[in-house]
Amino acid sequence: MVIPDRPLDAAALKSLMRGIGPLVFTPGERALDGSEFVFEVTNRGRTDVPRSVFHSDTSYVAAPPSFTALAAVQIPASGGETIFVNQFEALESAPASLREALAGVEFLHVASRVADPEAAGSGAWHPVLRRHPDLARVALYVSARERLVAARRHGERLDEGEAGALIDAAWEQACTGAPVERHTWRDGDLLLTDNRSTLHAADHSAVDGVRTLHRVMVAGEVPLAA
Repeated sequence: MVIPDRPLDAAALKSLMRGIGPLVFTPGERALDGSEFVFEVTNRGRTDVPRSVFHSDTSYVAAPPSFTALAAVQIPASGGETIFVNQFEALESAPASLREALAGVEFLHVASRVADPEAAGSGAWHPVLRRHPDLARVALYVSARERLVAARRHGERLDEGEAGALIDAAWEQACTGAPVERHTWRDGDLLLTDNRSTLHAADHSAVDGVRTLHRVMVAGEVPLAA
């Protein structure tokens, strides 16, 4: 959901999201100075081009965040869109053979590219076929490929080769199994994302200028298998 023309400073963003639920922060990351629960997403000062990777926010904890809010702070002259893939649709378009192979399967999600890896913890197992708590639908639930490191079926860990092939197949379907939707940022935009049913990424391929957003997340529930 996009709310246009809603410029919010860090305090106002936190206040708004507390109306949805308790706030959480990513273990292993560092909050914006003086603003607990606010993370700054920015390319300011970077000399390299960040990677554009589909992911679900902070999936490597037992109860990942349900919602993410991104508020525009500084918008580049061009580029820097946020892109999404609907994970209900990605699952529904999957071959029957893949859906059957993923039944009863969990992936181990671990942290990657965080400021303090030791503080991030050892990761968490989550069902790949996740039932949305508020909707009668099941979605694929994965994150960035580098965060998916093991698989088990009905509690029994799969060997490395089988797990890797299954993770690759699920991740490919999650990223390509539904049309990509794009949000082009404008000053004052507020973007709300349901992490339980979408993957998202920043498109860094053609950014001209500084791109800075503030991120605040709302606590979620332990994922339920289908």
